[in-house]
Formats: sequence, C-alpha cells, structure tokens
Amino acid sequence: MQPTASIRGSVSGLAVELIEDHIRNHVVDPADQKLARQAEGARQLIDVVRTYLK
Repeated sequence: MQPTASIRGSVSGLAVELIEDHIRNHVVDPADQKLARQAEGARQLIDVVRTYLK
C-alpha cells in the first residue's frame, strides 16, 4: 500500500505543477502588475488547485 500512496502523492504533485504552469502561461501570470485584478484571481485559483490536489 505504501508504494501506491507514494505514487498517488507524486502524481498529485505533478498535476498541481502542470495546472499552475498552464495558468501562468496561458491564462494570466500572477506577477503581471498591469492586470492586477486578473493576477489576483490567478493567485487565488492556484491556491485552490494546490489545496484541492494536495
């Protein structure tokens, strides 16, 4: 069971990284100061994804 749990954790971590990268590169980069409202929304979305897939 431990290897299965370990694999699941690794896959979840990878999924978070892929989704976060997609948000930053194809939706809006949270560091973009020109789009402050959208950047804040992107930060919140990334936080939700991290929490949900953790």
